[in-house]
Amino acid sequence: TIVDAGTTGATVSMPASGDTTLTVTAPGILVLKATVTASDPDYVQTFPIQVKGHVLGDVFTVDNIRYQVTSIAAGDSTVAIIGNTLSYAELKDLNISTVTDWGETFTVNSIGYSAFNHCIALNSVIFPKVTDIGLYGFSRCLNLKSISFPEAISIGGNAFAECRVLTNAPFPKAISIGSAAFVGCEELSDATFPKLSNLGEFAFENCFNLKSAAIPNVNAISNMSFYS
Repeated sequence: TIVDAGTTGATVSMPASGDTTLTVTAPGILVLKATVTASDPDYVQTFPIQVKGHVLGDVFTVDNIRYQVTSIAAGDSTVAIIGNTLSYAELKDLNISTVTDWGETFTVNSIGYSAFNHCIALNSVIFPKVTDIGLYGFSRCLNLKSISFPEAISIGGNAFAECRVLTNAPFPKAISIGSAAFVGCEELSDATFPKLSNLGEFAFENCFNLKSAAIPNVNAISNMSFYS
């Protein structure tokens, strides 16, 4: 007989003949105990096996970027970026849609609170599948010149505050911009938000070079939204 004495929740199928199938339902230590029938006496052999995998809430790091698992689903698991330890020695151009760890691939669909705050290593970022950018997500990224978030729907407060050399902000699907999201983006000249309906206060405060802001669906604009 074979049983799992570990923490993985494995189930064991014992056919009348042929191979034995183990289905592992969670990461942990898979400990197989095999009772071997010999002529005299029976004895037990134990085989501990480390089973790697991720569960909801797990945090892991790949290429100096920290991720947290936000959903687990067959073929559609997701993570949020929650921090980084990128070196400031050279500028980085990030283009991240998925990340793989322990053989599992996750869609990167969220930028967490302060994930890249004051990350002066960034030159450009492309996040093709991110739908939500959290508070202070990229604030004070002083060298960030170019951004692309084609699926972003929500932009949190101060998300790009004081990104002083950022020149364009194209967000084709964004419907909400939080307070002071682009405050102090001194070189920002063009902002395009064709589906935007909610514009926070001070959103573009002190954007001294802003020449064009396409926001056709916004019904109300605070008198401080474009203050400078």
